[in-house]
Amino acid sequence: MARTRRKVESTDSAETTPGVEIKTNKERTVMGLSNEQIKAIYANRRVKGLYDKKLVEFLGSGEAGVSVREIWPDDFAYHEKLEDDKTTGKKAASIKQGFENSRGRKEAPAGSENVDVIVDGEEVFLINKDVAGMVAESTEDIEAELAEVTA
Repeated sequence: MARTRRKVESTDSAETTPGVEIKTNKERTVMGLSNEQIKAIYANRRVKGLYDKKLVEFLGSGEAGVSVREIWPDDFAYHEKLEDDKTTGKKAASIKQGFENSRGRKEAPAGSENVDVIVDGEEVFLINKDVAGMVAESTEDIEAELAEVTA
């Protein structure tokens, strides 16, 4: 003999605790998201291969250098605290590490070995040394020259 499931009927008269509203199965509440909530969702999401994709896009652009947050603001939003002590966005160090990992892998895009990832405060920059004409110079030499100029 086959089993059958009994249908559970919902009742409109449910016991309630003061201050707590109980919805029955017959009612359905739909709540929309605010623009800030949507931005926070997109800012905190992780996308597989994002850094590889952006590195390939940068290398194909022919630009000597770009500001990561300026070019891709939706993918690399600024790190900030929300009112409920949650955070949104990415820290500059995390973005730098993502690009460094992407360019350091065996399957890294061609030409990525000539890309420098530089952090200045909360800004992250990608510099294509091929296009900028700095292939022969090392990063340490450039940083030493910058230190001399600013001193």
